[in-house]
Amino acid sequence: GTVLPFNQHWAIAPSIRITQKNASEKLSYSGAPGGGTMEFTDKYSYNYLGGTMLAQYRAGKHVSFVAGPEVNFLVASSVKNGGSSGIGDKQSLNKSSNKVGIDLLAGIKFEIPAKNSRSKWGIQLMYDHRLSRLNKKKDENGLDVAAYKMKSVQLGLAYNICGCGKKK
Repeated sequence: GTVLPFNQHWAIAPSIRITQKNASEKLSYSGAPGGGTMEFTDKYSYNYLGGTMLAQYRAGKHVSFVAGPEVNFLVASSVKNGGSSGIGDKQSLNKSSNKVGIDLLAGIKFEIPAKNSRSKWGIQLMYDHRLSRLNKKKDENGLDVAAYKMKSVQLGLAYNICGCGKKK
């Protein structure tokens, strides 16, 4: 990505991101053999290639706040069953997942100056709220399916190769 400043405080920050979002779901079944309860945990994984267009407000010399939309494209998705619908198998969710999604991002960026004043390392903490469905509205049999959405907190590391776009 890059940062395109308008003035000392405001800029836009378009970028291309590769993200992996993971979730888990705990399922409990009562009436198991012996009168107990059976519990399983299914683990979901979604991999995306996304494009963002964030508004950036520089609040201090090294601190900025960012917010804006992301359009992402599904690369791969899967679920590893904890025994609820298999025996711990990993299954692709690509056929039942939406290929394109829209997220809203907001976060804070901290730039760590390097010895070369034109290059900077950065750390960012982002909140990602998915606005669109993860899954399709109907399953393979044409039956309606509940909408699944995802929220996540992301910690990222960035390196600014050049001081391009900096106002002097």
